[in-house]
Amino acid sequence: MRGSHTVHTVVLLAVALATAGCGSSGSPSAASASAGSSAAKPTSAAAAAATGSCGSYTAGKDGVIRTFCDGPAQAKVTVDGHSHVLKGGTCESSAGLWSVNIGVVTGADHKGAPPDYFGANLPLKGGTFSGADMAVDVGGKAYPLNASGTVSADRKSGTFSGKQILGDATVTGSFTC
Repeated sequence: MRGSHTVHTVVLLAVALATAGCGSSGSPSAASASAGSSAAKPTSAAAAAATGSCGSYTAGKDGVIRTFCDGPAQAKVTVDGHSHVLKGGTCESSAGLWSVNIGVVTGADHKGAPPDYFGANLPLKGGTFSGADMAVDVGGKAYPLNASGTVSADRKSGTFSGKQILGDATVTGSFTC
């Protein structure tokens, strides 16, 4: 599904690049939290290897563009009834947007299933939003979204829902910073 992969890569890069100029390096640390799903653990060795621990990836190697592993942000994501929790990300204001990034951003040259990642570009003001670019990668599958939801007035939490672009998965969830 080349078209879906291209859309996914564009959404990932749009979300991740919105924070590229910010001060946080996004580097993993030894004590970093796993970005793997904790509510629904992979059930096979292949699935575990596909998602991996956020800290086991290095930016600039094997198609990894950037990691967001050592921050306070967390996302709870449900894809077609299957729940996942991603931890260790960042929330930053940049380029006129408020961005939430958790996990590992990979490019088209990454081999294998995508590692767990949640990324969202949202309005700077709290309230409701629609038409937000979001990328959700869980369980080795990519779900680029055009989502709607809410952001708290202090931008420390929010909720979202959307349909997969070029797919039919329904994705809902919440995030905190």
